[in-house]
Amino acid sequence: MLQVQEIDCAASQDHPQVVCSDQRRCVLHIGLEKTGSTSIQHCLAANRDALARLGILVPFSAGHTNHLRLVTACMDFGVMDNIKADQLARAKLSEQAYREQFLVQFDQELSIGEGTSSRDTGCSAAPLIWHTLVLSSELISSRLVTDQEIDRLLSWIAKYTDSIDIVVFLRRQDRLAVSRFSSNLRAGLSNVDGIFANECGRLFTSAPPERPCDDARNFYDYNRLLARFERAAARSPVTVRIQPQLYDALTGSSDTLNTFLATLGLARGDLPHSQGMARHNPGLSGAAQHAIAVVNAALAYQLPDGTINPVRRQIIRRIEARAAGQRRAIARDVAKAFYQRFAASNEAVHRRYFPQTACLFQEDFASYPAALDPNEEANQERLGQELAREHMQAALWLRVNTQALALLQSVRRRVWLAGLRSAWRGLRQGASACKRRMSGLSHRTAWLAIRLRSFLSVTNGVQSGDALSGKAPCFTLIRILGNDLPPRQAKGQMLNNLRTILEQEPAFLNCTKVFVLNRLFDKREEDEARRLIEAAGHTVLLRSFCAQVYADCPLDTSAFAGLARTPRRTTYAALAKQRCHLYLGLCAAKIRYAFDINGARNQALDYGRRCSDWSLVLDGACFVSADAAQRLFKDVRQRPHQPYLIIPMTRMVSQHGLSKISSKAHWREEPQIAFHSSSKAVFDERFIYGQRDKTSLLTALGVPGPWLHWRRAGPDPFDKPVERFRFNYASASVFRLPSMLGSAPLEATDAAPRRHASRSRAILAAIAHLDRACNVPIERRLCRQIASAHSNALAAQESARP
Repeated sequence: MLQVQEIDCAASQDHPQVVCSDQRRCVLHIGLEKTGSTSIQHCLAANRDALARLGILVPFSAGHTNHLRLVTACMDFGVMDNIKADQLARAKLSEQAYREQFLVQFDQELSIGEGTSSRDTGCSAAPLIWHTLVLSSELISSRLVTDQEIDRLLSWIAKYTDSIDIVVFLRRQDRLAVSRFSSNLRAGLSNVDGIFANECGRLFTSAPPERPCDDARNFYDYNRLLARFERAAARSPVTVRIQPQLYDALTGSSDTLNTFLATLGLARGDLPHSQGMARHNPGLSGAAQHAIAVVNAALAYQLPDGTINPVRRQIIRRIEARAAGQRRAIARDVAKAFYQRFAASNEAVHRRYFPQTACLFQEDFASYPAALDPNEEANQERLGQELAREHMQAALWLRVNTQALALLQSVRRRVWLAGLRSAWRGLRQGASACKRRMSGLSHRTAWLAIRLRSFLSVTNGVQSGDALSGKAPCFTLIRILGNDLPPRQAKGQMLNNLRTILEQEPAFLNCTKVFVLNRLFDKREEDEARRLIEAAGHTVLLRSFCAQVYADCPLDTSAFAGLARTPRRTTYAALAKQRCHLYLGLCAAKIRYAFDINGARNQALDYGRRCSDWSLVLDGACFVSADAAQRLFKDVRQRPHQPYLIIPMTRMVSQHGLSKISSKAHWREEPQIAFHSSSKAVFDERFIYGQRDKTSLLTALGVPGPWLHWRRAGPDPFDKPVERFRFNYASASVFRLPSMLGSAPLEATDAAPRRHASRSRAILAAIAHLDRACNVPIERRLCRQIASAHSNALAAQESARP
């Protein structure tokens, strides 16, 4: 058994230890709360990939940012707090099953040489070889208070490491209590005067009698807190070093982040996403504290199943957005009395860990007023009550409207089931039969037109130049690479699919591969994609994104005039779909610039027509196998008089086994198009991304498919080029790589409506993100223009009445 090694904090901060490559260590950050822990955790999560390349593992299985799953699994059975109850309710598991599941996932992610990969763990780049493990949660110091819980934590970590460095930031107790009070309000506290009250018993809903629930004992008494980990360190099978830091010696959370990165042997400049980290969990103003206390008294923090109340959380977030204002004042004598309760504990920590300093904390209480102003406190309470009443009424109206719509749907469903079910079924069957007949007739007519046009082309001697000369045609394989749009695509999926294409797609004879980088928002992502493509020896066409041009794009409120006559009988889903279409029309100019998909296709098509005989314009995630390419090249040589080749597409659920999948044509998805250099048609740039951008050209060419019967959206009528019905069908399919991991339901054949709805929501989310990034006051302008459109529409209706 190894002894605890106490490290001089000043020395460790100036000269951080560097672990040898053959030794593994764990840096365990245990808090305290309100000492910049959230900033550290967000920095680690944002730089998880960069740290993995340096051999530093931030496990995803312990939690995405805050490692709450680790804390929940370490807590004793029978002990239940608000965080553990929410975690168990979300996972729908018992305490035993939750711990077993966590240990399996934790072991899979930290094990080496057992086939562990990022796809199995959920992490974007979990390394197979690492030398430093980083775990961070401020709840380790406040929720794990028994020797059994801390021993359990250290024993789990000791299975994978040779040493453990425990990092904890200590803050003066009175300042910590004042800052922590905002977090307690967010956690359901309704006593607005309980700044220095014991809230530990409220957070723990169940605990055995021998487990003390006392903040003064378990949280603010630093000597007792550090002694808990010292006793566990003495029993640990590996070397455990305790490294306390003084938060009050720093100037803010940014210096806390610098100090923590120094324990890893890093600086802020070594990580790509560490500059400009936003401040998290800021303190609340006095009015906001009174408002949250009123909400907490009216609404429960947790639902009966243990999950956090979403309605309450939504109201709290709205209040936090208006948290600016004057902070609450604390009497100087009250704060000083609370600090003096821990004088003996602070002196013991000072002698043991910080003997080189004069005292543990600077005992300056000048920031507190000597006496409180009762008028100021009453004014803040009045403002807080008004703020709470305003947001609670807004949430109540939203909930009432939702319940009313649900009740209306239930009543309509029961009436329909009572007497109209058989009649409704007969009408639907008759309509479906009529639609099938009309669809079959239109398809047969289109087929006859295709064959007739093909026959006339051959008899008139319309042949391409390469067919007359007998030489083999050359091809340009073009892909359009766009931005990732969560939640439709996973973040980084574009680069992942690009690597798969560059690594697994073979080289083709007489074929040039071109990649178009279309308005990528992330400059780092654009540079990485360009580096990968140029390293593979292919051509890059760059279409850069300009924030100033995007900010100048206007809004179009003409579509909102129809809202004045909303149908009486409608469902909540129909209203949501209509609202989504209206917002897409409102932001059409922004979408047309930010996702100029047809402009990129036309630019690439112009490049291909000048450089080759045939141009295959594919989506960015399309993959062409060797067998499919051989068949496609054979198709264009057999019918060179047709200027267009319609290529079917098959959606893939995973990227495994692409070389073994059959390239047989499956006509179930929107096809891709190949253009001859003599073709005249182009993509219509009036159609925005996601609104018939490709099917508009398929409709104009007369290609049979369901898009011929879709509702016309956008410019109408479609332009009909002179090459209408002059196309040929390919005998092989190209493959569409998945949009994200675990997206099998969205890649199904019958999931086209869900894909379209998910893509529309992703586009609107991306527009909102760009508006914030480009400092466009979209929300205020949008509200004004919607109100103006409503008033104009109503005025037009009033004037039209007799």
